Amino acid sequence: MKKTIKFYDDETAHRVAQHFFDTEYEDPGIEKWSGFLLSDHTAKLNQQETNDDDLHFSKPEK
Repeated sequence: MKKTIKFYDDETAHRVAQHFFDTEYEDPGIEKWSGFLLSDHTAKLNQQETNDDDLHFSKPEK
């Protein structure tokens, strides 16, 4: 079965998109961002760990 692409004028395209977002689209909300933030934090922590490995601390003198 061959699928065809429908082309709409601006007004019809707006109505079709609005209908989709009003009735079918489910926003993942915070779930979507949780993974994004977690991966960013993980990358930063790994970078910090690598930088910490290069540091050498000595005991303070009394």
